[in-house]
Amino acid sequence: MTKRLYFDDPYRTEFDAKVVRRLEVDGQPGLILDETCFYPTAGGQCCDKGLLNDVPVVDVCDMDGEIVHVTSRAIDAERVHGTIVWERRFDFMQQHSGQHVLSQSLIRVLDADTVSAHLGEESSTIEISRESLEEEETAKAEDTANRIVFENRAIKTYFVSADEVRKLPVRKIPAQQGPFRIVEVDGFDHSACGGTHCSRTGEIGFIKIGRWEHIRGNVRLQFLCGGRALKDYRFKSETVEKLADRYSAGPHDLLSLVTKQAEENKELRKTVKRLSDQALIFEAHDLISKAVSCGDIKVVRAVFDNRPFDEVRSLATRIADRDRTVVLLGNRSDKGQLAFSCSEGLSYRMDTLIADACAILSGRGGGSPRFAFGGGPLAAKVDEAVETAFELIQKGQ
Repeated sequence: MTKRLYFDDPYRTEFDAKVVRRLEVDGQPGLILDETCFYPTAGGQCCDKGLLNDVPVVDVCDMDGEIVHVTSRAIDAERVHGTIVWERRFDFMQQHSGQHVLSQSLIRVLDADTVSAHLGEESSTIEISRESLEEEETAKAEDTANRIVFENRAIKTYFVSADEVRKLPVRKIPAQQGPFRIVEVDGFDHSACGGTHCSRTGEIGFIKIGRWEHIRGNVRLQFLCGGRALKDYRFKSETVEKLADRYSAGPHDLLSLVTKQAEENKELRKTVKRLSDQALIFEAHDLISKAVSCGDIKVVRAVFDNRPFDEVRSLATRIADRDRTVVLLGNRSDKGQLAFSCSEGLSYRMDTLIADACAILSGRGGGSPRFAFGGGPLAAKVDEAVETAFELIQKGQ
């Protein structure tokens, strides 16, 4: 069994150890040492990163009590000097200790047990046994957690037997046999846990609850602690200040101002849409007036430059509502685009016609016998593609 030095001293960052065994993990070299400071991925906490003899450790995993260090390349030495990345270690110490404090706060304030927890690289989550949450409730839990942080209570770790663990107010007794490692937040929380933790709650730093969502009949909420919470606050504070400057408003007025502007923009979009629809109707009538007769049908054809293709499609659809009309529209933008349509009851197949025309653009298209759309990279050949389609219509194809 690998001796886990982080149990005794999570602040230790360097160590020397003997290589016990070499193996491969998913095709990469791995080492088992007689002792290590490296924490493996376990208990919802990500592993440490660092170096063994200046070789990067890319993953650390627990295999039946042995800790395997996966390295970027093989190490031939029989002894190694290891160093862990302290910033990463301390970050996860803050997140993990903060999770314990927050989980107990959620129990005391909301009577909500922690079902599971995950400490991610950027944010962490707790899933709790509640079907819903209110902002006031999370604020109370957050206040309780931060009060424990501000009181700078001691955090102790120790091992107890299976009999002893039942005498402690642990949040959840593990199913496996002892001994159990207990992480105790003085006078507040007892948890069975093998993770790395701060020695006092003050080191956790600020605890902030973020978004939450419903999952599996429970609620999963995000949270940030310490350096992560500071980074998040700094980003949001700078964003608010920039928005306040842009709108010439105070930070506390921003929400009502942006909400009002969003409503105004919604109404403006409705007005623009209505006017755009009216303009398309007039344009459709204009194009129909210029249609070319081809037997007993009318053919409308036109080519636009850099026009939103949604408008081109809409025009083609509107004009096709007219009796015995075929519509051939093209658009030159960063690529060539085609929109073909025809009145109901005509025997022409727009899906076949668009395929032939798109081939000229080195592209492809598709659709139904009445409506077909497509394009290709050769925008300069849009006129040729539309004319080719017109010639096929003249031939009755």
